[in-house]
Amino acid sequence: MATRSSGTARQPLVGEPNWPTKALLAMDRWLAAVEADHSGVSPARKIVEDRPADVRDKCLVTVCKRYVATRFGTPRQVAGESEINDIVKCRLEPLGRASYGVTFTDAQWAALQQAFPHGVCDWSRPGVGQQANIPWLTYQGADGHVVYGGRPMTPAPRSEPRR
Repeated sequence: MATRSSGTARQPLVGEPNWPTKALLAMDRWLAAVEADHSGVSPARKIVEDRPADVRDKCLVTVCKRYVATRFGTPRQVAGESEINDIVKCRLEPLGRASYGVTFTDAQWAALQQAFPHGVCDWSRPGVGQQANIPWLTYQGADGHVVYGGRPMTPAPRSEPRR
């Protein structure tokens, strides 16, 4: 572990970066224990009873993120994309020299223009081709009310013995 000039050890701000891998391995151990459980209890009871003792909840919901840093950001999030991370292809906006809160030298600005000749992502707009989720099935009519019933089924076929 690297040390600062004061001699104190550096500590990561948000914990171990391999926690998703550890979580997956813990879940695998848990599910293996459930699968190996041949007791007569319900599957839900097996889930509760077969949890490994070292497996605990990890705070990852929004309310926890407000108080405790438990995850790592991505370059897209640093650039302005939301935590939802649902934009596959962003819409571009032209580079604006005064848009970034810093003063660029002419050489720096030329390098940015060369790196982003078509502009940069505008994370405030929906992505290219992005649309709202389309449910695969609905039981509602065009007016939004639930549709009950349908057409009655035809009578069941009659079986007859072979001759």
